[in-house]
Amino acid sequence: MRYDSLRRRIKSIERESPIADGVLVFPDGSTRAIRIADPLAVMCDAMTLSSWAGPGLCEGDSQIPQQTEWQKGPRPVSKHDSTIALLARASSVESENRFLHTVQSMAAHAVAMEGNIHAPTQQGGN
Repeated sequence: MRYDSLRRRIKSIERESPIADGVLVFPDGSTRAIRIADPLAVMCDAMTLSSWAGPGLCEGDSQIPQQTEWQKGPRPVSKHDSTIALLARASSVESENRFLHTVQSMAAHAVAMEGNIHAPTQQGGN
């Protein structure tokens, strides 16, 4: 995809969804209304977190070994961290805005990937 084409598509998304609002539904049944002024930036920050926490890069058929925490560098910090955490805790979103559903899924994935880094590995045997 050419750079100009990608740039036009991103501008189109920004114009299409400058504000995303909906109701977050949490696992305990509670709800919370949310309005995000820049959902594209929230999704990009969630993608950055997911990329940082991910398993590494795939090159051809073999995967490059997972980097240790010191090789990855410090956790990326953004001004949308609290929004990402809130979206990740929600079990679903009630909204007509499909992009908000995508942002919520990306946030949940990013937080899950980050959680996998700090989860203790299960060792089998005695």
